Amino acid sequence: MQNYDIKKIFIGPIKSERKSTMNSEKNYKFDIEDTDNLKNIVKFFNEHIFAEKKKNKIPLIITGSGISMYHIPDMTAIMEKIMELLKKYPEENYSDTLKLLIKNYKDYKNYDNAFDYQSKLLSYIQFAYLKDQRETVESTDDEMLTDVWNSFIIWLLNGDNGFSEDDLKEYIQKGEKPKKFIGLKKAPSTNCHKEIVTMYKNTNAVSVTTNFDNLLSTAFEEVKHLKEEEKNTNKKVKAPNEEEKDLNIKFVPILTDEDFEKFFLENPVEGKSKMKQMIEIQSRGDVFWSRCSGENNTICPHTKTRCYIPKKDILIDEENCIRCSICGSPTDVYFAFPATKEKDTEMAKVFSMIWKYLALRCSTIIILGSSMNFDPVLMNFVLELVKRKEIAVLYVSGSNREKEITERLFCEDVGNRKWVYGSDAAYRVLYKLNHEYEKPISNNDSVSIRYNYLDYINFADSGIGVIHDK
Repeated sequence: MQNYDIKKIFIGPIKSERKSTMNSEKNYKFDIEDTDNLKNIVKFFNEHIFAEKKKNKIPLIITGSGISMYHIPDMTAIMEKIMELLKKYPEENYSDTLKLLIKNYKDYKNYDNAFDYQSKLLSYIQFAYLKDQRETVESTDDEMLTDVWNSFIIWLLNGDNGFSEDDLKEYIQKGEKPKKFIGLKKAPSTNCHKEIVTMYKNTNAVSVTTNFDNLLSTAFEEVKHLKEEEKNTNKKVKAPNEEEKDLNIKFVPILTDEDFEKFFLENPVEGKSKMKQMIEIQSRGDVFWSRCSGENNTICPHTKTRCYIPKKDILIDEENCIRCSICGSPTDVYFAFPATKEKDTEMAKVFSMIWKYLALRCSTIIILGSSMNFDPVLMNFVLELVKRKEIAVLYVSGSNREKEITERLFCEDVGNRKWVYGSDAAYRVLYKLNHEYEKPISNNDSVSIRYNYLDYINFADSGIGVIHDK
């Protein structure tokens, strides 16, 4: 078997389809169907992750919308729905500002800077819906765009009428893109999310996501439910310690820099708690938030706090009004879009915490379903971390097209970066990592991952990759 140097690995196509600064003679890209090379690369990463685990190092998984494909609408589907809702109103009722935003979006939607115009249009519509932002919207657009945004949110949460989970499964089995959407409230996790759960349990992994779908949390719940069913029906007899490992897991979403501080400074030392806590870091911009209007209760705590919306806490009445889970008042639902200043500002705060508590613990970066082309803070974090620590990187995507992140990652002759691409690549690569070499990666050696503030002080003193707020 070919031996791979830790400093030389990544996954994707073998020949670049266009000229770039990358060294075209190096095999940094591999098709998912390239069985022999894929087998060697997966074996390398498996052994590397396991070896680094013994040193208290963990994999950092970065996920994008690609891993939720078909279960959750991507930005293309979202924009199609927005345009469909806008068509319900005559164009002569649009303000000149709205007309210009729509024109720019249509003119540039197939260009590299499409997200800039897309985000401007979406933000303008959302500002009409948010009462404290309406001064930025033409008065003639207020009522119309409020209705458009509210209808869009209800569709995003509830999905298309009559489209069920069975219908979704039928499309997926055929390998076809669904023509309708099931809705965030009912959407099941994907196979890829379930494999991420397995990697979490085996390696103490942590993930950073740009998704707003909450499907990793759903995957944890689904896996736990299956384990409880197995236990209750005695379908599979398991050792007590393994059974406890499967069931006593708490999933914690990290949404803000304040959440980071609270979790890492208050996380109980191993041995004092039987509950193993696993986290997903959600980059603020793509997280659904709700804010209570206080109509029924002016002192409701949700009037002054942005609240993340787990699916089980969403209340929608018969008139399709989203209600506060505490006082029942109407609730505003919103999020920041790719390429907006608000998103980048919030993400920078979260990534300053990653530098503070996690950067020294990363053994490997695994990128799934994300090009990061429209998330400069996330991209710069990855590039800086890889440059400073020479971490092994596994980039997995559905497409073999060059992206900004791949051009910058592969511009140097570095061998610990590999790129794998192909149909359903994220799930297939993770499955191989988790199961084909399961024995070494799930070794029973107990390793405590401790997050020490002193590590951050030493890291900061060295001048390595610390983000400073300006």
